[in-house]
Amino acid sequence: ALMCEGGKVTAEAVGSAVSFQRERQMWDMTNELAAGRPAEALRKWRQLIQSDTTAEFRAVTWLGMWLENVRKALAMKRSGTSDGDIATALKIWPRENLAPFMKTAAAMGDAGVGRALDLLTNVDRKSKSGVGEFATNVEGFRHKDLPVFSVQYHPEASPGPHDAAYLFDAFMEMMKSRKPVTGKRLLELQELRTDVNPPSDAPG
Repeated sequence: ALMCEGGKVTAEAVGSAVSFQRERQMWDMTNELAAGRPAEALRKWRQLIQSDTTAEFRAVTWLGMWLENVRKALAMKRSGTSDGDIATALKIWPRENLAPFMKTAAAMGDAGVGRALDLLTNVDRKSKSGVGEFATNVEGFRHKDLPVFSVQYHPEASPGPHDAAYLFDAFMEMMKSRKPVTGKRLLELQELRTDVNPPSDAPG
C-alpha cells in the first residue's frame, strides 16, 4: 500500500511490487554465487521456491544473465577496463560485491562459463520439451481451431541460447495464414532450428 499512488492498491501495483521483490531475490542469489558461496545461494534458492514456485521457470534465464555478465566482465578486464567502470557497466551493487564477483569470474574463466551455459541450456531444453524427469511438465498449449498458442516461460528472454526461436517462426506463419499451427508443424520448425546432432535423449 505504501508503494501505491494515493494509497490505492491495484493489481498492477501488486504485480509490479512482487516482480521487483523476486528480481531482488534472484539478484541476491547470484550475488552469493559470485562471492563463491554456493551453499548460501542454494539456501536462498530454496526459500524463493517455497514462497513462489513459478520462480523455478525464471531461474535459467536469471542464471544465464549472470553468466553473461561474468563473460562480459572477463572481456572488459582483458581490455583494460577499470573495476569501477566494470561495476557501473554491469550494475554490480553494492560495490563491495565487485571484488568477490571478479574473483569468481577469474576462477571460472571463459571455458567454465561456456560449460555452465551448456548445462543450463540442456536443463532448459528438457524442462520445455518434456524430456526425462520433466515429462509431466506443462509448459504451453495451442488451440486446435484458433491461431493461438502460449508458453509458460519467456522465449524472448535469452542472453545466449536461442532454442525457442522456432516459436517465433510459428507465430510468423500464423500471422500470414491466420490459421492455427499444428503440433506436427511445431516439431518441424523446432527441428529446423536445432543442431545437426541433437542430444541423445531428444524425443524421436
